[in-house]
Amino acid sequence: MVFYGNYFRFMEEARESLFGGSSSLAAARRRIRLLSISSAKWAASARLGDVLRVRTTIISEESSTCDSGDGDERVVNLEQVVENTDGKTFMAASATCRVAHEDDSWNTNVVADEINDSKLDDADVDFSATVPYCVGTSDVDASGCINEVAVMRAFERGRTACLGVSSSTDDASNDASNGASTLMALQEAGVLVVVTRMKDFCYVGAPPRYGRELIAQTSCRTSAAGAKLDFHQWLECASTGATVARANVTCLCVGEDGRRKRLPI
Repeated sequence: MVFYGNYFRFMEEARESLFGGSSSLAAARRRIRLLSISSAKWAASARLGDVLRVRTTIISEESSTCDSGDGDERVVNLEQVVENTDGKTFMAASATCRVAHEDDSWNTNVVADEINDSKLDDADVDFSATVPYCVGTSDVDASGCINEVAVMRAFERGRTACLGVSSSTDDASNDASNGASTLMALQEAGVLVVVTRMKDFCYVGAPPRYGRELIAQTSCRTSAAGAKLDFHQWLECASTGATVARANVTCLCVGEDGRRKRLPI
């Protein structure tokens, strides 16, 4: 099955095609910045060999002056759907991006303030985990800033660590490696943990650059039936503790037949 974070790469390529015009690919990537994703829902899983396309619709846009004062930029709200050639939907998302006149500094504070930061109340948190993450060469875009696929990868590691915490009776073993073994045990038991929805994703301020040490923080709440997991996740700078990205992610525990199953841990 296609890694859920790759759908964001597909959508990024579609935005570059839509707004890049006659610019080179590298120039287009510097001009077009994802600011936030208010909601994303996975309807099905694509598999190796599937032919996919991304249908992008501009919902609204607003023009303003670039941060440097040189040229104009547009803040564009989009609906993007990843589907196959028969029109079967695999993922749909509502995104906001900035299309700059030319390469310019990035300020997303205003956009971040407009996204609801719906953290879980401490009383509602069943378990939590902390995982270090260093921004590597494969994690950055053309301007050297972390891309959304890398953020999703960091969040996935945080959720994996959370599963390890949930299955452990020893606080000292609450780490990502224990989470990986827990995932394997769940798969052997016929239980898959799949991402079904994400909302309120956004960068907070300028995104971290190559080499930055980050910490992925994750808190989780399980449903009464034990089949749904709600995660609040955020990336913070290891040196300052400042939040640089955040999102709320929902996962379901399902059996091989696709039906919900209780988390057996």
